[in-house]
Amino acid sequence: MLPTRGDGGAMALHWEPVPAARAYLLWAQWRVPEAEVLNTLELSTEQPQFALPASPAPERLLKLQVELISLCADGSRSRPALLRQFQQAPADTSCPVPQPLPSVREPAGRAVLARWQAEAHERFELRWETERRGAGAIDGGDAAVSEGQWRLSSASDDQAGQQQWLMRVQRLCGNRQRSAPSYWLVP
Repeated sequence: MLPTRGDGGAMALHWEPVPAARAYLLWAQWRVPEAEVLNTLELSTEQPQFALPASPAPERLLKLQVELISLCADGSRSRPALLRQFQQAPADTSCPVPQPLPSVREPAGRAVLARWQAEAHERFELRWETERRGAGAIDGGDAAVSEGQWRLSSASDDQAGQQQWLMRVQRLCGNRQRSAPSYWLVP
């Protein structure tokens, strides 16, 4: 429905129609990750599509979050479908943005290894967060590492294999320079 990365331009959002739905409620928010909200949009539509406007600040790294709810004829609502898209900052060749690699889930399923491209001598600064299922609260943390991976573990067995983390990774380069942050979801 929504690519995980975009350039901030206007786009058409389409979804499969829900037979019992009389309308759809769409909520979208553009924000600088971990900071200010730049624009929020809330509307309802009878069609399973909507033209999302362009980013309010295409020159900045933004996170677009969309929630889609089906409004049924009997007055009930579906659970929100949550979609995210990141607008990546332009690459700086002197301090390149970290590129994600496929994650590796541990055999027991309670942890996942988030990975990204890295050389042995490089250092990175991380931030991760996840929503605790059913609690509505956010868990997260920060770290500085000298390798291209980080182990993320579930808080409980009932979350194993279901939890997603939002990762933010920045390369720390010479002369106190940092890359633009790279954002991705770790399943």
